[in-house]
Amino acid sequence: RCQSRGLFLLVVAVWNRQPGFLCYPGMDASLTEGLVDNPRQGCGGGRLFRNLLVSAPARRAASRADFQSIISAPPPATIMVLARKCYNTLRAPAAGACRLPIVNMQPEPAKSRESRLARNLKLLAQHPGLFITKVASWLRPMRADYRKLWGRGLRRWMIRYHKELLFDKVTWMGTPARKMVLDAWVYQQIIHEVKPNFIIEIGNAEGGSTTFLANLLDLLGHGEVIAVDIDHSIFQAVHPRIHVITGDSLAEETLGKVAEIARGGRGMVIHDGDHSREHVLSDLRAYAQFVGVGSYLIVEDTVIDLFRAGDGLGSVNGPLEAVEQFVREDPRFQIDSSREYFVITFNPRGYLKRVS
Repeated sequence: RCQSRGLFLLVVAVWNRQPGFLCYPGMDASLTEGLVDNPRQGCGGGRLFRNLLVSAPARRAASRADFQSIISAPPPATIMVLARKCYNTLRAPAAGACRLPIVNMQPEPAKSRESRLARNLKLLAQHPGLFITKVASWLRPMRADYRKLWGRGLRRWMIRYHKELLFDKVTWMGTPARKMVLDAWVYQQIIHEVKPNFIIEIGNAEGGSTTFLANLLDLLGHGEVIAVDIDHSIFQAVHPRIHVITGDSLAEETLGKVAEIARGGRGMVIHDGDHSREHVLSDLRAYAQFVGVGSYLIVEDTVIDLFRAGDGLGSVNGPLEAVEQFVREDPRFQIDSSREYFVITFNPRGYLKRVS
C-alpha cells in the first residue's frame, strides 16, 4: 500500500510540478530507483525528490535549463487517467491492467553519456504512459512460484543441482552427461580457442560428456577424444572420433595407449575420475605432458572441498588441495580463474592453463 501510494504521489507531484513533496520517511527507496544516478539517495532516507533531481551528478549530466523546461512543461491531459489505472492495477493486479500506448523506442547508443536521470526525465516528458509503466514495474511483486525458486541462495541452488539434476536431468543427445552445464559451455569456448588435436577425458560414466566433446570437434573439423576410465560397463557413446581406453588411468599400459593416440599433438585434459586428493595429484603429474602450451588441464568437482561434508555436495580429501599442490610443483601451469566468469562452477580453481 505504501508503494502504491508512492506511485500515485509521483504522478500527482509531476502534475502539480512540485517534486519536492514526493518523498516522505518510510517510503520504499525502489520508487526512485532508475530516476537518479545513485538510488541510495532515494526516498528510503526521507530526502526530497527535488534534491535528487538537482544533485551534483544530475547537474553534470543535464543542464538546469533542460531540467526546468521538463518540469515546467504542461503535462499531457491523459496523465491522471493513466495514474488512476495504474494505481488500481497495483491494488488489484488481476483487474484491468494499465492499457498504455505501445511506443517504439529506439535503442540507446552504446557509448551514450546521457545519465539515468536525463533518460527518465526525457521519457517522462515524451511518453508519460510508458514512464508510468516503468515505475509500476518496480513496484509489481514477482510471481510467488518464481520468487521462491529464484530466492534460493547460490549455495542451496548448487546443492540442489548436484542432488536433483546432475544424475537424472542433465543429458547430451539423450545420453546422461554428468556435468555442470555452465562449465560445459566454458569447455566449448576453450576448445574453440585452443583447437586441440585431442582431448583426454579421464572418467566417462555413460559417455554423454564424451559425445559432447566429440560433437564439438566435429564442428571444428578435426581432433579426437580419448576416453579413459577404469570401467566402461555403462558407457554408451559411439562416435568415430572417440577412442575408448579401459584401465587404471595411472597404469603404464593405459598411459602408453594414450601416448600412441596423442602422437605428440597439442592436447587438452579433463579430469573427472577418482576425486581423492592423492589420486588426482598423481593423475595431474602423469597427464600434464599431454597438455599443449596455451591449452588447459581441467580438474572437475573441486567444489566439493568448499562445501560441508554431508550437505549434499561437500566431501573431504577432495581434488582442490591436489590442484594447489600441483601448481606449486609445476610452474608451467597457472590457475586461470578468469574461466569462472559464470560464477556458478563445479571447478573452482580447477582451470589450469599451461603457460610455458
